[in-house]
Amino acid sequence: MKVAFIYKYDLFKYFPSIEETLKDKNDINIITGNRLRKEVLSIESEFSKKFNYYIDNGKLMPNELWVPFFSSLCVEKELNVYCGLVGNLEQFKLFESYCNENQIKIEFIKYYKIKNILKVQNILEEKNPENLDFYREVLEKRITEYNSRIEQILKYVDSKYKVEYLDYFDNASNN
Repeated sequence: MKVAFIYKYDLFKYFPSIEETLKDKNDINIITGNRLRKEVLSIESEFSKKFNYYIDNGKLMPNELWVPFFSSLCVEKELNVYCGLVGNLEQFKLFESYCNENQIKIEFIKYYKIKNILKVQNILEEKNPENLDFYREVLEKRITEYNSRIEQILKYVDSKYKVEYLDYFDNASNN
């Protein structure tokens, strides 16, 4: 089995999602938060009840539950592409250990960094002028925090795996 990671801040209302840009590729299993919610968390099972307990009660999911959660949609003979799900260094290390223990190869990691937050704010303000305060304050904070978390992962993996650094806007519609 093989896995890969794509980190791209989700602005899917304005730019194509990773699923849209990869949907025609064969032998790729795209794993996203939406898909996990739809196919894992929404079904009645002991597995989903365990996860939903933490989510429904506003509690952080224990680290030992992350790997089963993330790996629940993996397909043996395909490249399993995780789209931003393993979102901090501790989670990545846990998932990496799982991969190593199970002879799962990490093929690549792509990072689409938003380097120009003002450009994002301008695009979103143009499309949604009634939310100016949100775009000026909240979005900058969220993107900065996201970049910081992902860059911690990338610093850790840089010499271990094939890592590709891309500019979000130069590659907004290409994955």
